[in-house]
Amino acid sequence: MLAYDPGYPHAYDAVLTSLSLFIAMGGCVAAVLLLAYVRAPFNYLAGGGSFGLCISIMHFTGMAGYRVPGFLIWDPVFVAAGTMLGLVFGAIAFHRIVRPLTRFCWLGGAAAMVMGIATMHFTGMAAFVFEASPLVPVPQEVIPDNALALIVFGVTATLFLIGFTGLNIERGLRTDSLHQIEQTARHDPLTGLPNRLKLATVVEEETQRLQEDRLRRLAVLSIDLNLFKEVNDLHGHAAGDVILCQIANRLMVVCDDNTRSAGRRR
Repeated sequence: MLAYDPGYPHAYDAVLTSLSLFIAMGGCVAAVLLLAYVRAPFNYLAGGGSFGLCISIMHFTGMAGYRVPGFLIWDPVFVAAGTMLGLVFGAIAFHRIVRPLTRFCWLGGAAAMVMGIATMHFTGMAAFVFEASPLVPVPQEVIPDNALALIVFGVTATLFLIGFTGLNIERGLRTDSLHQIEQTARHDPLTGLPNRLKLATVVEEETQRLQEDRLRRLAVLSIDLNLFKEVNDLHGHAAGDVILCQIANRLMVVCDDNTRSAGRRR
C-alpha cells in the first residue's frame, strides 16, 4: 500500500490503519491456536484458511483508511480472487508445516505463506481504480508515508525479535527438559549415581574404545555392602537411605574424570 502512488495528495486514517495491524496480529494468533487445539484431520484447513482470511481483512481494512481526493472503485472479481489466493496459500503453508514429508517441508510452508501474502496484496491492489473527484476534499496527512513506513518497520522488527526470542527460549527449555529426562532415566533418584542403564551404556562405549585402542586398559571394581539388609530391618529404610547417600557422596568425591561410578540398590 505504501508503494502505491495515485499521483494525488493522500494520507492514512489512523484508526483504520491501526485496526488493520491488530487484525493481522489477532488473526495470526487465532490461526495458530486453531492449528494447535482443533483435533481434526483437516485442522490445517481451519488454521491456514483463518490465516489467509485475516490477511485479506487486514489489507482491505487498511485500504478503507486510504484517504485520496476521489473514490476507489472496487472490482469484486479481483477482491474475491485476492481473498481466495490468501486462503489457498495459507492452507498449503499450514499443511506443509503440520504434515511434513521431509525435514525441509517447513521451507515450503514458509514459501507458501510468503506467496499467500504477496499474491493477495498484489491482487488486492489491482482490484480498484482511482477516480479523482472535486467533491472529495484533499486529505490532510493524518499519517505521512515516511512515518507509516517507520511504524511498519518498527512493528515488523519487534515481531521478529519476539519470535526469535521465543524460539530460543523454547529451544532452551526443550534442551533442559531432555537433559532432565536423561538424568532421571540414567541415574538413581536417591543417590544420584548412574544406574544399570547408564552402566550398560558406559560398558558399551568402553568396549568400543578398547577395540579401537589395544593399549587402552579398563578395570572394574565391584563393592558390596555386607549386612545392609540388617540395617534396614533394625533401623528402618530411612537409615539405610542415609547410609547409601553417604557412600555415594564418598564415591563421587574419590572418582575423577577417568573413573565412572554406578550404584544399584537392593
